[in-house]
Amino acid sequence: MANQPNIRRIVLCLLRFDLWAADTITDELSALHRLENIDYHFQRMWRGLPTVELQVLDEWLRSPELYHNQPLFALRQHVEGFSERQLNSVVMNSSARTLYTRLLFKRISKLVEQKAINGFATRHPDRAFEESQGLLIEQRPATRGEYLVIVAHRLHETHLRLKAVIREARVFRDCIMIATEARDLEFPAMQVLKEKLEALNEYYEDPYRELGEEMAERLMNTQIPEFWWVSHGPRW
Repeated sequence: MANQPNIRRIVLCLLRFDLWAADTITDELSALHRLENIDYHFQRMWRGLPTVELQVLDEWLRSPELYHNQPLFALRQHVEGFSERQLNSVVMNSSARTLYTRLLFKRISKLVEQKAINGFATRHPDRAFEESQGLLIEQRPATRGEYLVIVAHRLHETHLRLKAVIREARVFRDCIMIATEARDLEFPAMQVLKEKLEALNEYYEDPYRELGEEMAERLMNTQIPEFWWVSHGPRW
């Protein structure tokens, strides 16, 4: 893997998926259980990489910028410190792909659920507030008005987070294309990255129905060796 900038871009995508998977899978847990699961998740997923303290990971996961278009500045700095061996270990970590399928499935499910909660709260605001629909007991606000604001905000947030995942899936695909065409990836790495993209592709079409948007392009083309080549123009 000769061109490290191209590989670092791929690794940055993969670590964003790791963070989003941890956030998505643990966000309904109590604070203590959430931290326990996060600690276990990253000790396993990021073994052999420069250490990130649990408190720092928790700060990253709680950051309002976590799902923004640009990766967290601290995460970008973290990846810049990776050696070539560490970059390769992230690329070749085949166990991560099951989490990527779960990430997209859960983000779709969360939007479906949040739309139902928002609809119920709109039709039955008093009952929804009394039952704290969609919230942990410890998160129950003091007034109905506060509750309705929280529910509306969560619907908007859930919508944006699902869009962020499918957007980053396309970024990941394009990073693979750039690195491959620059001859920066050898076959074993290409195969593992293809499997990770396939994991994201499994539910890739479903979010568009829930988001009410038209899918402009597929994530990958499984019928040709250049699986990343979807809508970038003709091959010559």
